[in-house]
Amino acid sequence: MFVASLCTVATAAQSIETIDARQLAGPVESITTQAVVFGRPGASQQLPRADVASVVLAPAGRLMLRDGQAVIQSAAGGQLAVSEIAVADGKVSFASGLLGRATWPMERISLILLPSATASPAQVLGELERLAPAGQALDVLLVRRSDGNLVAVAGVLEKVDAKVVRFRWKGKARTAGRESVLAIRLAGSAGQGPAVSGWLRSRDGSRIGFAALSMDSRSVTAELVPGGRKEIPRNVLAAVHFVSDRVVPLARLKPATVTEYGFLGKAFGHRVDRSVGGGPLRLGGKTYDNGLGLHSFCALSWRLDGPYSSFVAVVGIDDAVRPRGDATLTFLGDGKPLTGPMRLTGNDPPRTVRLGLTGVRELTIRVEFGPDRLDVGDHVDLAGARLIR
Repeated sequence: MFVASLCTVATAAQSIETIDARQLAGPVESITTQAVVFGRPGASQQLPRADVASVVLAPAGRLMLRDGQAVIQSAAGGQLAVSEIAVADGKVSFASGLLGRATWPMERISLILLPSATASPAQVLGELERLAPAGQALDVLLVRRSDGNLVAVAGVLEKVDAKVVRFRWKGKARTAGRESVLAIRLAGSAGQGPAVSGWLRSRDGSRIGFAALSMDSRSVTAELVPGGRKEIPRNVLAAVHFVSDRVVPLARLKPATVTEYGFLGKAFGHRVDRSVGGGPLRLGGKTYDNGLGLHSFCALSWRLDGPYSSFVAVVGIDDAVRPRGDATLTFLGDGKPLTGPMRLTGNDPPRTVRLGLTGVRELTIRVEFGPDRLDVGDHVDLAGARLIR
């Protein structure tokens, strides 16, 4: 028997979300290797840490959408709001509201984004990806020429300071004014090192991975990836997100079959960890790091590689196109409905979907045109979509 549960997403100043997307509100007292303790003094409760997906302490800023904000992205996938960036002797030094002053080896960094005052990190990254697709064997610099046009230059980065960027291009030393370089993608970034057990997110929107963590009423002590052991004041943090071996993000699995077409023949391809419009997955004012962006019409099927008990996701029309959007979302298990069709419009709040998957070998997600029979604004997000063992 398949069981589906739908509910409006709840928010709270401090809350805990379990791996099956249940929300528990209350002050968070501490985190240990075994449990998360929360609730009122004298009436606290404990949850096994293995059952916790995230602990929310405060709102987080939208880092990648903040004009003029320099960002460093680690090879492990972390993103930090930074200033005072300098590169020399194979090391990158910077100042960060989350970490203070830090120096990392260049191989632990994959991207340096240096937008102008009127551009966001996301815009700069989009231009870099447009002009220089991933896979280059050399470092790539996104440079604004004197005529205002952008160009991607492949070379070897040697130095960055407040005035110039120095690199080798075709074997020769070159320099560019620091203000003309908008992004640097480093080719030699290594693997993330120790396994990531979760992610710390700060109030400015930065996030960094950790291998181990504990928290009390004043601070978090974490083994950061990268960065080593660090004690961070609790009041700079927005959330702690845990990685569980019981949880498999659906976006990490390749669908076995994909069918996509638009109302007038133009199809919007599905996106991994992005909305179909290319922006972050954003529902009800909250930004999600992982999930799927879908559009009508599409049908995607996954052959499940093991026994899963349930599927969980937050679903709705992406904030970027609201109040437009009118689509119908359906979930099938081995070709049979797991729940009734759900109409999603740009005027509806996001909803949490929980589906029982016991015995299911193939999961299909279908997005159809809504009653308006059009596909205008049908940017359907499956935020945090995950399979649970």
